[in-house]
Amino acid sequence: MIEEDTLDATENNILYELLFYAEWLQEPEVQTKTAADRLEEVSDAGSIRKWLGPLVQQPCPPLLLRQLTNLQMPWTLAIGGNGAVIAILQDNCLEIRTSRDEYGAVIGRTQVSKDPYPQWRKILWSSDCTMLALAYSNGKVDFYDLIGAHMFSIESKEPVAGNGKPDFRLAAAGMAFCDVRIKNTQWSYEFLIANYQGILMGYYISPTDGYKESHNFTFSSCYPLGISCFIYHPTDNIIIVSGKSPKLSVVTNTQDAMVPQMGLSAWRVIIGPPYYKLTLSLEEQKAYVKSKWWSSFSQHILYGSLKEDHLVFKMSISPNGKILAAVHLSGALSLWDLPSLRLKKYWPLQLQPNSTDINPQYCEPGMKRRADFLQTNAFYSHIIDINWWSNEAIIIVRRCGAVTVSSINSLRNLLGISPEWFEPSPAVTSFCDRGFLVIESEVCIKSKRRAVEDADLDDDESSDEEEPSVFLYSYNLARKGLYFITDSDRFQPPRKKLKMITKTYRLLCLKSTTPEELYSRKINLEEYGEALALAKTYNLDCDLVYQRQWRKMPATVESIHDYLSKITKRSWVLHECLERVPESFEAAKELLLYGLQGTDVKALIAIGKGEDHGRFILCSPYEDEDDHDANFDVSSYASANLMEDDMYEVKKKLQNKKRAELLKQVNFKK
Repeated sequence: MIEEDTLDATENNILYELLFYAEWLQEPEVQTKTAADRLEEVSDAGSIRKWLGPLVQQPCPPLLLRQLTNLQMPWTLAIGGNGAVIAILQDNCLEIRTSRDEYGAVIGRTQVSKDPYPQWRKILWSSDCTMLALAYSNGKVDFYDLIGAHMFSIESKEPVAGNGKPDFRLAAAGMAFCDVRIKNTQWSYEFLIANYQGILMGYYISPTDGYKESHNFTFSSCYPLGISCFIYHPTDNIIIVSGKSPKLSVVTNTQDAMVPQMGLSAWRVIIGPPYYKLTLSLEEQKAYVKSKWWSSFSQHILYGSLKEDHLVFKMSISPNGKILAAVHLSGALSLWDLPSLRLKKYWPLQLQPNSTDINPQYCEPGMKRRADFLQTNAFYSHIIDINWWSNEAIIIVRRCGAVTVSSINSLRNLLGISPEWFEPSPAVTSFCDRGFLVIESEVCIKSKRRAVEDADLDDDESSDEEEPSVFLYSYNLARKGLYFITDSDRFQPPRKKLKMITKTYRLLCLKSTTPEELYSRKINLEEYGEALALAKTYNLDCDLVYQRQWRKMPATVESIHDYLSKITKRSWVLHECLERVPESFEAAKELLLYGLQGTDVKALIAIGKGEDHGRFILCSPYEDEDDHDANFDVSSYASANLMEDDMYEVKKKLQNKKRAELLKQVNFKK
């Protein structure tokens, strides 16, 4: 524990800025049921399955995984070449941008088939960015080149169920571009794709020669009812799979019993058949062999008793390839050593820092109902995506829109006290060019009638109508019953108002920066308060803020006192006093007097002695300051009967003497 605290103390917070890159405003459309809504309609059947347990066939993929996936944003993005290019998959369009001009240069745009379940699509770049794979929810895979030109397609071999219910068995649980196992100049890569049914397909692919099937493999021996996640580890040439496995669960005598309980397994890639081999320790191999005599029914019984929320549905490998980060259906986060697959850290959702934070915007007036809705959502603080910032920090994305860069030692947020807030369910990339890219979706919902009448209103409305009272709810229920019995138009319930939904997608970048860079940007954006706070925190030159404000404002008496008087650099202030010409006489007089007070004899003395350090020293006129001394000297040796004119002469002589003494102290050589 002491060791963890020491490591955590040495990790500095990340100073960052949020940059805006692009925006896509979608056309308003009538709100329809989403995949998540359609899934909720059949969720009652899921509760029945909990009671019947193994007597009913379990859904593939699990219901909890379906719900979490459907809560993600319909759009997705993928970076290639360490951030050199980015592919943004929209509803029916694929857009490719380069990093030039902050991803403002679009080098390719093409139309793609519209998917009824866009959250289940996946895109992936090859290592040299010559090929981009797009996998649809029905198992079909399209390949595009760097400028978005379509090259070829790989159709799914299994037909999609035609019963009208959502079927995600053929959707991609993971895919990867690998080196060809047997060297062949004809093929550029070996493309691996595994669906949730547990079938892995391998293809030789090339931009010029298309594709050729290499092999196929099934994980059914270990995962009889499919997998929940798949990832390829190129450093150790292994694939890591997650799913509910009755055979792995009998391996409980080893030190790492958490691995089989969470359904994780590592498979070594081999050249010939069976192409993949499960990696187990000697004790695990013995237990695994003994489990083969079990009947399929007993495996099914055990399968139904395993906890579903322990399953992993998101995985990401650290840049150095030594740690695997995994997100569980329960919202937990775990870290595993690679390639041994030993549990390193485990944080349940309740013990994760920042998991209960609330977006400050939801505390503003008019946002209470939306905040209540989000907090009552069962997946409000669930992790929906992860990626790596560095080998020591991980990017965590939550359903509520909170994004943190957390230390792998304690999950302490390195961005500060609170997360960076985005719209719900944002999508992020891995670290590139000192930061990572974020795409978010802002949704505005209005009733169709109101949208027509008040088209110029810009206020957002909640997607939910006001909660009905108990009386109104009972009245509507009775009215529906009477209409069902009598079929009379008198009791016909009112039709629901159609709602128009408008989505705005934004591409943002959370970028680490230095205090100097952020300070300069704050000044350019005229965020002077934040710039001054930054300057005081990091001991930067506050003059730059006041200089910009002085140049932006007209030269008045107020601006002289508010801005020019706070600038400490002598040469800059004197230059402004000489060159700046105010419009009013009072301001010109004030500016001239201000400059004269900074060029007083005492200021010259300080300059000669090097005591000013280049700072503008403001001195009051020496005549006023020396009056007391002159009067004192006169009264000490002059008689009381001295005439007023003589007193003036004596006082003037003393002032001249004082001036001469001061001038002797001035170093005119400097």
